[in-house]
Amino acid sequence: EEYIPYFYEMGKNYSEWFVKKLIPYIDGKYSTKSDRDNRGVMGSSLGGLMTMYMLNHYPDYFSFGGAFSTHNPWEYKNIKDLPKRDVKLWLDAGTGEYSGGKMPDGTIAPYCYAEAARVITDSYLAKGHVYGKDLFFYEVKDAIHNESDWAKRLSVPFLLFKGTTEGKIKDIRIDIEAIKDSSGNVVYLANPIGEFDNGVRYSLYKTAKYNITEGIINEKGIFKLGGGGSSVITITFGDIERKITVTSADLDNEAKKINK
Repeated sequence: EEYIPYFYEMGKNYSEWFVKKLIPYIDGKYSTKSDRDNRGVMGSSLGGLMTMYMLNHYPDYFSFGGAFSTHNPWEYKNIKDLPKRDVKLWLDAGTGEYSGGKMPDGTIAPYCYAEAARVITDSYLAKGHVYGKDLFFYEVKDAIHNESDWAKRLSVPFLLFKGTTEGKIKDIRIDIEAIKDSSGNVVYLANPIGEFDNGVRYSLYKTAKYNITEGIINEKGIFKLGGGGSSVITITFGDIERKITVTSADLDNEAKKINK
């Protein structure tokens, strides 16, 4: 309950304790850079929920945040209702992450972390955040909900927000993925990942251009294969263009992962 501020007072109390008690204590006891430009907050799962809550409700304390695999079925409306904050945000999720979250009314809501991260990303874009500037999303193929997978990407938001070298894109990697959405439907994705020369990597998402020879594909890389059973997907970002051939057998293999 201390990590859910929308239905439980403990979540709100924890956030207030964090910014009003813990931060002053740390700044008073240790040699820190105590201005908001040098302070961020990060968390995983419900800690990701708390990260976004604190960024939205205490923006004078933080300039950046990282929400790893956030378990956040309650946040969509709150993001839309609050004004845009002057903060930078990292969002991520693995395609192997699912849960059945119990809602306050006792019902069980199926929850796909990758689908939710895309919805949250779109909510921040609608508020005026600029993808690749103050908003970043990384969809990680086959990653699951545990500390080991989070540790593999923990360094990236630090490089983005506090690194000393501004990265230039050097290549694009295309991951073909399948997820099961909250309605139980299998959705296929072409996920272009930008690889930068400073060690940063994230999904290019709507900033890439997509084209498909057989079937349909939208601006998020969500696609349906045509009747021919094979297609070439072309993804372009800046001066870099990459192609990948996708067959119905490839999609069947991806779907098998989420049906185990």
